[in-house]
Amino acid sequence: MKSGNQVVRKVFYGAMILLMVLAAFGTWDVSSARAQGSMNGATVSLKVDSASFGTGDRVVVRVNISNPTNSQVRILKWLTPALGVEASLFNVTRDGKAVAYLGKLVKRAAPTESDYLTIAPGGSVTSDVNLADYYDLSASGNYSVKYNVASANLYGSEQAQSTDSLASEAVDLFVEGRTTRVLQEVIPNVVTGTNGFFGCSASQQTDLINARNAASTYAADDVAYFAANKQGERYVTWFGVYDSARYNLVKTHFTNVQYAVDTANPMTFDCTCTDPGVYAYVYPDSPFNIYLCGAFWNAPTTGTDSKAGTLIHEVTHFTVVGGTDDYAYGQTAAKALAISNPAQAVMNADSHEYFSENNPPLEVSSTTFTDVPDTYWAYDFIERLYNAGITSGCSTSPMMYCPTASVSRAQMAIFILRGMHGSAYVPPAATGTVFSDVSTSTFGAAWIEQFAAEGITSGCGGGRYCPDDLVTRAQMAIFLLKGEHGSSYVPPVATGMFSDVPVGSFAADWIEQLANEGVTSGCGGGNYCPNSYVLRDQMAVFLVRAFSLP
Repeated sequence: MKSGNQVVRKVFYGAMILLMVLAAFGTWDVSSARAQGSMNGATVSLKVDSASFGTGDRVVVRVNISNPTNSQVRILKWLTPALGVEASLFNVTRDGKAVAYLGKLVKRAAPTESDYLTIAPGGSVTSDVNLADYYDLSASGNYSVKYNVASANLYGSEQAQSTDSLASEAVDLFVEGRTTRVLQEVIPNVVTGTNGFFGCSASQQTDLINARNAASTYAADDVAYFAANKQGERYVTWFGVYDSARYNLVKTHFTNVQYAVDTANPMTFDCTCTDPGVYAYVYPDSPFNIYLCGAFWNAPTTGTDSKAGTLIHEVTHFTVVGGTDDYAYGQTAAKALAISNPAQAVMNADSHEYFSENNPPLEVSSTTFTDVPDTYWAYDFIERLYNAGITSGCSTSPMMYCPTASVSRAQMAIFILRGMHGSAYVPPAATGTVFSDVSTSTFGAAWIEQFAAEGITSGCGGGRYCPDDLVTRAQMAIFLLKGEHGSSYVPPVATGMFSDVPVGSFAADWIEQLANEGVTSGCGGGNYCPNSYVLRDQMAVFLVRAFSLP
């Protein structure tokens, strides 16, 4: 067994030999690797001048993209450092854990021919990148750096594939931690209320306020789509074939988008960028600061590549929202990505934007509630209840009715009083003295006390109302008929109409009268199910029929 001192000496001497080799040859060179998944022949290699960088050193990596083939290669400029770094071009890890990219993520229009860099046969393009300007190198450690880009737009149109990639082998470095420069530089210094503006004219501020409002509408629709568990053409077009894990990931993204768009305070907009080919950009770890550029101001408020859609796109980039990337730009490339690589599609910002804009529209529904399709058995009754103003559902963002949820005694009081008096009715304020378990702050307190004042209920016994207890179908028969005919109403004696409601059983007279008036035909098989709880879809039927709602 080797002693600890022997191991330390061996590592130390090995390191000294390595450093002498580096001193002799000048650079730490990682041999180039053919582009992974590429049939286009481009290769990329990385070089550094040292294997160790101190706190004050620039961590410069030299990127060489070459064309060893006999044909020219055309590669998207944005995915090279030739014009600067405006995307995460590297996979960087520290001690095996991914390091955050802190640089720009830019929304652009679909690339045109002029956006491609041509590399002649045997030619190459070399650029130096200071990783400290774009990645979180705040902690000391052993870093591994690999050039790695993937995009449906990576190569020129005549060389395009569904998704292509370009990657190098990794270079290993030791880097001492340093203050992160990017985060210090990007935060604007003007904040005014919910929206902060920096360098924005009055008209630009108005455009941004309108765009954020429209983005809020988009986000609400997105969340409603996933709340209804839809998996149709709209989803498949932008995110590919259904997979539960991917579906739930996108669902989470849009939930986070809605929260950010609706509640970020402030969402700060910087209008100083004028690049006509760029819509906007963000720094993913600097929420919620969005930089608008020239193309943004020419976009419509809604529709394809709109101002509202651009905000959705940019918000998904923020790490706290979705951490999306730009694998494909434009509708054509985004659709192709959904087919060829759904795993990338669900992390592609443009795919989220086009799903939100939904232009041209896919899977448009005319139903009021996202969880009540027009094929639902109680659809007509629920729609009539909503149109009469008796209910606005169980959720307004998204619009949901919760048809299979049970009805509480507090909810029932509200439903029946609105059925009796109309949607505009407002009961007197609660006193908190009618029932011992109904204070002035109890949900539905004013309605419950008015329910008792009109003689429809005397509570559940012992001076209590039991507002959170669920209503049975037998109890509902009594409440409905008293609400319809008045508190002094007494129904005819039962004859034994339902096999599970014998004459003399609780509420038998009321149950049979409810059936005689055409409000119910029971629960099937000649039964009424008197002890079953009333569901919200059943409640809609009862109310519409009992109070003849249009």
